[in-house]
Amino acid sequence: MPKIPSISKFFQDQLGAPFRNQRWSWGSVDEHRKRVFLRLWADDRVTGSPKIRVLEKPLAFDARPGLSERKRHVELIRAGGYSAFGVLCDRDAPGGSIRSFNSKALLRLGGLVEDSEFVYAIVVGEAPASNLEEASPDRRLVESLVRPRAPAGGQAWGGSAESRKAIENHAMSLALRHYGGLWREVIDVSATQPFDLLCRDGDRELRVEVKGTTSLGLSVLLTRNEVRHAEANDRRMALFVVSEITAIASGDCSGGIIWALEPWDIHMDELDPVAFECRLRARPNRLPADGGECDDAPPRLKSGVGRTQIERPPKPKRSSIRR
Repeated sequence: MPKIPSISKFFQDQLGAPFRNQRWSWGSVDEHRKRVFLRLWADDRVTGSPKIRVLEKPLAFDARPGLSERKRHVELIRAGGYSAFGVLCDRDAPGGSIRSFNSKALLRLGGLVEDSEFVYAIVVGEAPASNLEEASPDRRLVESLVRPRAPAGGQAWGGSAESRKAIENHAMSLALRHYGGLWREVIDVSATQPFDLLCRDGDRELRVEVKGTTSLGLSVLLTRNEVRHAEANDRRMALFVVSEITAIASGDCSGGIIWALEPWDIHMDELDPVAFECRLRARPNRLPADGGECDDAPPRLKSGVGRTQIERPPKPKRSSIRR
């Protein structure tokens, strides 16, 4: 049985990101590949949630060097531009030392959320330690955006057009209320523009893309025009996401968690194509649904023995009546 390396050697040799200090470092950074690696405790995962604690908000007099380094790593993740991974460790007891760690797979970390006590990272998948290039968000997170989950205590009503519209309207109402208190003028332009809200105050302008979902909101679906517009206007864009919306069978929506990215630079996010448009260069044989032939239908192919024949419509019979 191969000997498991020490965690310091694992960070250095396997991840290519050695600890700054082998005694007190809690993580490391690969500046070349723009990756942040955090040493995380398995018992810091939140039960029933994709969250894991990455930072406890300390008292003012806490001067541990590992804590200062962890703050810097968290800020790198928060600012964007770095991929984030977690090395999951087990310990003998709370506050104890490392008993073992997962050297086979790393946690793929997404965005950060926080409360009054902790900063959490959202776990969006796993990546083999031997090939981090294979790391990608869980596909089920994307599917959950178009197949809303059944709300607790309520009936699931699927991803129908009506349900999606109700969720969208709920998110829009929250966005209008949010930006209405911050800007002098807020206009709903969703019917005519590739974004949803136009906020103005004198010479200042902000364009807001609004997304609503019953999922955790770890990823959102964007149209081609929305992506192009966001890429061209990154300095004046905001992304307003309302996640975990409660939807019931009557079509009503309530609640939700607001994620406001302002400014929103789409270049800092990962774009994963989940659908493609296929433009057909050859016209297929077309048949009316009720049978018969289309006027412009091409000849159909008919298999023959040792050859392929073209079956053409029969010629009309000549009348035997002479004129």
